[in-house]
Amino acid sequence: EWRFIKEYAGTGVLGDLGVHLIDMMRLLVGDVKSVSAMAGIVVKKRLKLDSDELGDVETDDYCNFIAEVEDRTCGECIPASFAITRCAVGHANTIKFDIFGTDGTISFDLNNPSILKVCIGEVDKNGNGLHTVTVPDKFKIKQEQMFIDMVNGKNCEFLPTIEDGIECQKILDAILESSETGRRITLK
Repeated sequence: EWRFIKEYAGTGVLGDLGVHLIDMMRLLVGDVKSVSAMAGIVVKKRLKLDSDELGDVETDDYCNFIAEVEDRTCGECIPASFAITRCAVGHANTIKFDIFGTDGTISFDLNNPSILKVCIGEVDKNGNGLHTVTVPDKFKIKQEQMFIDMVNGKNCEFLPTIEDGIECQKILDAILESSETGRRITLK
């Protein structure tokens, strides 16, 4: 239950799940330039581990934010929206994202990581639909194996760096500041 105590965890669902979405968005799209956020607590008490006793929840169990992201493909800033929650009934650990572009859409669901839903080309656009694409094996990377490879000195082009972690932390801090102040925060 340490995750529900602000002194120990700092954040709740934002740090548990949101950081993964931010990291993935940075990898696929680009760097965050500004954020506007709101976060809060819906479920005020949760069961303690190995007990029937309820404990107070001090960390966010939802966080919604919009971000201005510099699209590395064109250099322009584009909007991105995020909804992160522990309170979505039927979605115990769902991480999904959709990237909408002028020439198509890509949809990914971590619960089914071997496929992408895409809308590209005239057939999809005219049919206003998505079709399924199997993710090539070279992109099916296991986090645990990447760690083992890193320890053994093997390079992986998709391995995040300490700098990536620092950038994600800066974004998390800006989201927290925005949710606490009600202001849009520009990242430096």
